[in-house]
Amino acid sequence: MSPMTTFLILFALGAAAVAFWTAVRFPNFGPSRLETAVCCMAAATVGLGLIPIGISTVLSLEIPYGQLVAVFGVGFSGFVFLFLSGAWFVRLIQNSLQGFMG
Repeated sequence: MSPMTTFLILFALGAAAVAFWTAVRFPNFGPSRLETAVCCMAAATVGLGLIPIGISTVLSLEIPYGQLVAVFGVGFSGFVFLFLSGAWFVRLIQNSLQGFMG
């Protein structure tokens, strides 16, 4: 496995871990309606497509440590929001099923 593949796998796992920690640590944070959770998922999906544009924009600014800012400030935060919105969606589905089942 190449170092880039290893980095990307660990990058995604790290973003998922931060999102999971946030969802568990702050259980009342996030949408309380299913429609809002779906909107968060849609926004995260659209945002995921905009990450390359954000990274190239930050890199074009030529700021100190611009590569780190681009990768972690834009990319990592985008993936954290994607995983976090997924956790919120699953939590709301679980809560609605618990209310339905009894």
